[in-house]
Amino acid sequence: MLQYFASCMALAPETLNHDLVKTLNQYLQTEVRFPRIRIGEQQEIETLINEEVLLFAEYLRNETKDWIPRIGATAKKVKEKCTEH
Repeated sequence: MLQYFASCMALAPETLNHDLVKTLNQYLQTEVRFPRIRIGEQQEIETLINEEVLLFAEYLRNETKDWIPRIGATAKKVKEKCTEH
């Protein structure tokens, strides 16, 4: 990824913006192996982010007792803290 940004530094700003947005869009459309909330075993990163936001919003509205993130190193830490109480 750093090589991509280094090569883009010589481009005009509008070309750089277009390429950056295009690359970010492609990245968000990458499929990952995380089960969806409803159906399926893999999803795009963008969908995973949206599902995590939905679960967190339910927690903030007190619709669920706990919010345990499904991804990242924080998931383990949050889960441990929730089980301590």
